[in-house]
Amino acid sequence: MQKCLDALDFLALLIASICHDIDHPGRTNAFLCNVNHKLATLYNDSAVLESHHAAHTFKLTCQGEQSKTINIFQNLSSDVFKMMRKSIISMILATDMTQHFDHYNKFLAVIKPLNDTEQGDPASMGFPLNPDHKSLILRMAIKCSDISNQSRPQVLAKEWAHRIVLEYREQISEERRKELPPSLPSFDDIPKSQVYFIHIFANDLLGAFYEFLEMDNLIETMKQTFDYWDSFTDTNPYLDDPRP
Repeated sequence: MQKCLDALDFLALLIASICHDIDHPGRTNAFLCNVNHKLATLYNDSAVLESHHAAHTFKLTCQGEQSKTINIFQNLSSDVFKMMRKSIISMILATDMTQHFDHYNKFLAVIKPLNDTEQGDPASMGFPLNPDHKSLILRMAIKCSDISNQSRPQVLAKEWAHRIVLEYREQISEERRKELPPSLPSFDDIPKSQVYFIHIFANDLLGAFYEFLEMDNLIETMKQTFDYWDSFTDTNPYLDDPRP
């Protein structure tokens, strides 16, 4: 990956990763749209949270009194700043899970064949990459990071799985109180939900990117965590498969 991207690409990826959930309200896009939240109105019901995270990142760093002390972009030239801003926004927007399979399938269709053609050697793929290829690789990188909880050490994966489910359950309760249409499954069975998520989303995504960036330890840890959760399931968690 170091042969494909330059220092500014890695810096943009780091900033996007840090800021991709900044100022998150603890509710999903669907919920915000259903309650006519001000953010849903502002962003026209489209990638509401992701648009807010990206906009808030640059509002904090580039506008207002606080930007005088935290503007991390102030020493960049105008052209470099525009390039980096575009890249950061693109990566944060890519974390919208409604677009998950679009990004995943495009990566399989565009980048993987290039890698296969050159026997998996990125240095032989005609780099430096064109901007579209770079952007796709960066979007895949942040997506892998975004949904990679199950590749953390098991004690952390379990803790964050429970935290996420608790947040979702709070939203479900609020939807019932407000008589809103349900936007999430029940999450009554945490192990089943984790097995399902790894099987449908994380395993394929990290597996595809693995051919581009070796990460044996992450894949192995995810498999161990999958087996841990799967040991508690007694029904088939794969019946409702959304993959195209």
